[in-house]
Amino acid sequence: MKRRAAQVLAAAGAVAIAGTSLAQPGDESADGPVVIEPSKRDWRLFELRTLRASTELLGRFKRDTLSQTGQPDRTDEERTFRGVLELDFESAVGHENLIDLTGLVRFGWEDRLLESGTIGGEDHGSDFVDLFDVNARVLGTSRVPVDVYARREEQFLDRAFSTNITSTTLEYGAVANIMSEKAPTTVRVFRLENQQSDGVGGFDYSLTQHSLALNSNILAGEGHRLLLSYALDDVSETQGATFSDDFVRHDLLLSDTLEIGETKGQELRSYLRYYAQDGLSDVRILRLDEHLRLVHTPNLESRYVMAAEHQTRHGVDQDSARGSALVKHQLFKSLTSTAGAGGEWLSNSAGFSSNTWFLNGSLDYTKKTRGGRITASAGANFNSTQNSEGGGTVSFVDEPHVYVDPQPIIVSRPNIEQGSVVVTAVGGFPTYQEGFDYTITYLRDRIEVRVVVGRGIVDGQTVLLDYTTRAGGGETVDSLGTTTTVRYTITEGSLRGLSAYAMLRTLNYQVDAPTPDSIVLDDGLDTTVGLEFRRGGLMVLAEREDRATSQNPYVLMRLRATYDYAFSLRSAVGVEGTFETTDYSQLDNSLRYARASAWWKQFYGSDLEFMARLDLRDEHDDLRGDSTGIDQYLSVKWRRRQTSVSAALRATWFESGESDRESLFFELGFRRDF
Repeated sequence: MKRRAAQVLAAAGAVAIAGTSLAQPGDESADGPVVIEPSKRDWRLFELRTLRASTELLGRFKRDTLSQTGQPDRTDEERTFRGVLELDFESAVGHENLIDLTGLVRFGWEDRLLESGTIGGEDHGSDFVDLFDVNARVLGTSRVPVDVYARREEQFLDRAFSTNITSTTLEYGAVANIMSEKAPTTVRVFRLENQQSDGVGGFDYSLTQHSLALNSNILAGEGHRLLLSYALDDVSETQGATFSDDFVRHDLLLSDTLEIGETKGQELRSYLRYYAQDGLSDVRILRLDEHLRLVHTPNLESRYVMAAEHQTRHGVDQDSARGSALVKHQLFKSLTSTAGAGGEWLSNSAGFSSNTWFLNGSLDYTKKTRGGRITASAGANFNSTQNSEGGGTVSFVDEPHVYVDPQPIIVSRPNIEQGSVVVTAVGGFPTYQEGFDYTITYLRDRIEVRVVVGRGIVDGQTVLLDYTTRAGGGETVDSLGTTTTVRYTITEGSLRGLSAYAMLRTLNYQVDAPTPDSIVLDDGLDTTVGLEFRRGGLMVLAEREDRATSQNPYVLMRLRATYDYAFSLRSAVGVEGTFETTDYSQLDNSLRYARASAWWKQFYGSDLEFMARLDLRDEHDDLRGDSTGIDQYLSVKWRRRQTSVSAALRATWFESGESDRESLFFELGFRRDF
């Protein structure tokens, strides 16, 4: 068979050569040559296009010391030495359009010595190191290219004022992309394993996830788009010996967007979502949303929203429906008015029902003046809620809140049931643990979630809260709120960038209930005034907030400054500082908080890179005690041709009321590329 194929190819080549020799310039009798060109790339069983190799030696020292009142000091020291060979390659199997195989593979040996006061002894072991990121693209130029991938990576999670955590992730799966002009679709199947540990058992989190994900964007016609998104997750997560949860999660979203008329921006959007999760959350949600936006004139538009939801949480069914309408009118070039109205109905299987209706309106004003710009707004909203007799519970799922250090996360709803609060990261996991990652103070009008510094939740992070509230029964609650803001910004002259602003918020409740003491609400006046200066990389802010409310009054003074400056492409510095004082008159408590950060990055030529960072944190709380922290980081990287050397040093000290933590981390690496 091989001999016959060779004969056929030889004959074809002879015909091509003969045709070329017969069809010479000026020979008009020839119809033209018959040319058979060889393929640009020959088919081969395996082709290695590029291969880059390097060796790496890594030494690491880590020491953590914990001192607690009434207990002996506990010190854990870990010494690690690692040697690896790294291969970075690009290759093809058969042909680059059949299987395009690329990847990065690191393998070697690691020796680890642990002298631990936590485990009360010494542990010495050696392990094989296998880290990789490999991807095979199958039929890359076809209408359905498929990526089959596997990756195992390791990283150090740098938690402020705490010890480092080693995070190891193993993921493998396949992604199929259906290339279609009208309905491009992606199907993904994967398994994910994640292990996070501090090495001595103080923090030990693991996650195993099996998932199927489908996404499709469908062009149903001109101005008509459909979206289908579905994810099926089988998840198992544990944290030490105190927490474990196994659950299956379904998340289906159907979206339909239809452009209406010839006016740009008019559209009708429809959303249908089904969400179900068992395990500790035990929730099922079916929700339909309709959003309509109409542009009547260049200065007038209206929006209409309707939502209906059926929810089951921990065996209790809850149905709700909400509708609202909003009209926005550009009265003048500098003045915009907005008015809205709507209502909501809620009922659950425990016999509880609630009806709410609301009105709101606002005016927004923007005007350029000589040398500056003024912006102002004024708004009011009225809300009336009537609850059925007998009382009942209302569930809230995935309510987002942002943690801002050092203030607690406040959920301003009365009568939140103790034990019903679940805090997770965006995406559903990890699930943070009460008593370790945060503490909760339950009050009649709210809860306060206080984050433990140095654990899982970090400053500026968004978290999701699930919780349940209990209504007293038979009460009617009316609320009237107003908001007024004004800001003046200087845009010319030596003071350009300076702004003065003020904000006034009021909230007043009226409660009609059989047992008025069962409903406690926080109403009153909140006033904020401040100065802000922005120019170039400099921002300076001074602000005072006076919250004169019935349940949680306080006065907050805040000073904040940030500065980022690049001397050149090779040198940059940044500093940031915050100082806050908060006086709680009702609790007879005073909170003082100061935090400062500075960093410097410098390049010396093309071979040497230097990075330094310093974080300071000091908090004084009359009721909960004081805490002080210092976090220092220094790194140096040097490279000459194919050789590079790196060193990193991090020292952390954090002292709180009953414990002190000290952490020292040093790493030295050597790398040689071939």
